[in-house]
Amino acid sequence: MLVEEIIKEYRDTNQQRELNVTARIFSIWNKDEQVLLSKLLESNIINVHNKNLKIKSDLHSILDSYKSVYDIFNTKILDLFNNQEDSLKRIDNIALLIKEDSIRPSFELLQNTIEEIKWVKTEIEVLDY
Repeated sequence: MLVEEIIKEYRDTNQQRELNVTARIFSIWNKDEQVLLSKLLESNIINVHNKNLKIKSDLHSILDSYKSVYDIFNTKILDLFNNQEDSLKRIDNIALLIKEDSIRPSFELLQNTIEEIKWVKTEIEVLDY
Protein backbone atom coordinates (compact mmCIF):
# COMPACT_ATOMS: atom_id res chain seq x y z
CA MET A 1 0.00 0.00 0.00
CA LEU A 2 2.82 2.34 0.70
CA VAL A 3 4.13 2.00 -2.84
CA GLU A 4 0.71 2.80 -4.28
CA GLU A 5 0.50 5.93 -2.18
CA ILE A 6 3.94 7.06 -3.31
CA ILE A 7 3.02 6.49 -6.97
CA LYS A 8 -0.28 8.33 -6.50
CA GLU A 9 1.45 11.24 -4.80
CA TYR A 10 4.08 11.37 -7.56
CA ARG A 11 1.40 11.39 -10.26
CA ASP A 12 -0.61 14.04 -8.51
CA THR A 13 2.35 16.36 -8.12
CA ASN A 14 3.85 15.65 -11.56
CA GLN A 15 0.82 15.52 -13.84
CA GLN A 16 2.22 18.05 -16.25
CA ARG A 17 5.53 16.22 -16.40
CA GLU A 18 3.76 12.92 -17.12
CA LEU A 19 1.77 14.56 -19.92
CA ASN A 20 4.98 16.02 -21.38
CA VAL A 21 6.78 12.66 -21.27
CA THR A 22 3.75 10.92 -22.80
CA ALA A 23 3.57 13.54 -25.55
CA ARG A 24 7.29 13.16 -26.30
CA ILE A 25 7.00 9.36 -26.43
CA PHE A 26 4.03 9.63 -28.84
CA SER A 27 5.91 12.16 -30.94
CA ILE A 28 8.96 9.90 -31.23
CA TRP A 29 6.77 6.89 -31.91
CA ASN A 30 4.76 8.68 -34.60
CA LYS A 31 7.90 9.98 -36.31
CA ASP A 32 9.54 6.54 -36.34
CA GLU A 33 6.29 4.92 -37.35
CA GLN A 34 5.89 7.30 -40.29
CA VAL A 35 9.47 6.66 -41.44
CA LEU A 36 9.00 2.89 -41.21
CA LEU A 37 5.61 3.05 -42.88
CA SER A 38 6.91 5.20 -45.73
CA LYS A 39 9.88 2.82 -46.24
CA LEU A 40 7.53 -0.15 -46.24
CA LEU A 41 5.16 1.49 -48.71
CA GLU A 42 8.04 2.63 -50.89
CA SER A 43 9.53 -0.86 -51.04
CA ASN A 44 6.13 -2.41 -51.76
CA ILE A 45 5.45 0.15 -54.48
CA ILE A 46 8.86 -0.51 -56.03
CA ASN A 47 8.27 -4.28 -55.93
CA VAL A 48 4.82 -3.96 -57.45
CA HIS A 49 6.14 -1.55 -60.08
CA ASN A 50 8.95 -3.96 -61.01
CA LYS A 51 6.48 -6.84 -61.27
CA ASN A 52 4.21 -4.71 -63.45
CA LEU A 53 7.14 -3.85 -65.72
CA LYS A 54 7.99 -7.56 -66.06
CA ILE A 55 4.38 -8.45 -66.86
CA LYS A 56 4.20 -5.60 -69.37
CA SER A 57 7.40 -6.82 -71.03
CA ASP A 58 6.04 -10.38 -71.22
CA LEU A 59 2.79 -9.11 -72.69
CA HIS A 60 4.65 -7.12 -75.34
CA SER A 61 6.68 -10.18 -76.36
CA ILE A 62 3.50 -12.29 -76.59
CA LEU A 63 1.82 -9.61 -78.69
CA ASP A 64 4.86 -9.35 -80.97
CA SER A 65 4.84 -13.12 -81.42
CA TYR A 66 1.12 -13.07 -82.18
CA LYS A 67 1.59 -10.26 -84.71
CA SER A 68 4.38 -12.19 -86.41
CA VAL A 69 2.30 -15.36 -86.70
CA TYR A 70 -0.69 -13.33 -87.91
CA ASP A 71 1.43 -11.61 -90.57
CA ILE A 72 2.73 -14.95 -91.85
CA PHE A 73 -0.79 -16.40 -91.90
CA ASN A 74 -2.16 -13.32 -93.63
CA THR A 75 0.60 -13.45 -96.25
CA LYS A 76 -0.06 -17.13 -96.97
CA ILE A 77 -3.81 -16.56 -97.32
CA LEU A 78 -3.26 -13.59 -99.63
CA ASP A 79 -0.88 -15.68 -101.72
CA LEU A 80 -3.67 -18.20 -102.26
CA PHE A 81 -5.92 -15.52 -103.72
CA ASN A 82 -3.22 -13.64 -105.61
CA ASN A 83 -1.84 -16.75 -107.34
CA GLN A 84 -5.08 -18.41 -108.36
CA GLU A 85 -3.60 -20.20 -111.37
CA ASP A 86 -0.83 -21.79 -109.30
CA SER A 87 -3.29 -22.70 -106.56
CA LEU A 88 -5.68 -24.33 -109.01
CA LYS A 89 -2.81 -26.30 -110.59
CA ARG A 90 -1.74 -27.52 -107.16
CA ILE A 91 -5.31 -28.53 -106.31
CA ASP A 92 -5.65 -30.38 -109.63
CA ASN A 93 -2.33 -32.20 -109.09
CA ILE A 94 -3.34 -33.21 -105.58
CA ALA A 95 -6.75 -34.40 -106.78
CA LEU A 96 -5.09 -36.43 -109.55
CA LEU A 97 -2.69 -38.07 -107.09
CA ILE A 98 -5.56 -38.93 -104.74
CA LYS A 99 -7.56 -40.38 -107.62
CA GLU A 100 -4.62 -42.48 -108.84
CA ASP A 101 -3.84 -43.70 -105.33
CA SER A 102 -7.43 -44.74 -104.73
CA ILE A 103 -8.03 -46.40 -108.14
CA ARG A 104 -4.72 -48.27 -108.51
CA PRO A 105 -5.27 -50.57 -105.50
CA SER A 106 -8.78 -51.39 -106.76
CA PHE A 107 -7.45 -52.53 -110.14
CA GLU A 108 -4.66 -54.50 -108.50
CA LEU A 109 -7.16 -56.15 -106.16
CA LEU A 110 -9.45 -56.93 -109.09
CA GLN A 111 -6.54 -58.46 -111.04
CA ASN A 112 -5.50 -60.57 -108.04
CA THR A 113 -9.07 -61.74 -107.53
CA ILE A 114 -9.40 -62.76 -111.20
CA GLU A 115 -6.14 -64.71 -110.99
CA GLU A 116 -7.31 -66.49 -107.82
CA ILE A 117 -10.65 -67.37 -109.44
CA LYS A 118 -8.83 -68.82 -112.46
CA TRP A 119 -6.58 -70.83 -110.15
CA VAL A 120 -9.59 -72.17 -108.23
CA LYS A 121 -11.30 -73.03 -111.55
CA THR A 122 -8.27 -74.99 -112.76
CA GLU A 123 -8.04 -76.80 -109.43
CA ILE A 124 -11.69 -77.77 -109.64
CA GLU A 125 -11.30 -79.00 -113.22
CA VAL A 126 -8.38 -81.18 -112.21
CA LEU A 127 -10.39 -82.93 -109.51
CA ASP A 128 -11.59 -86.45 -110.24
CA TYR A 129 -15.08 -87.44 -109.34
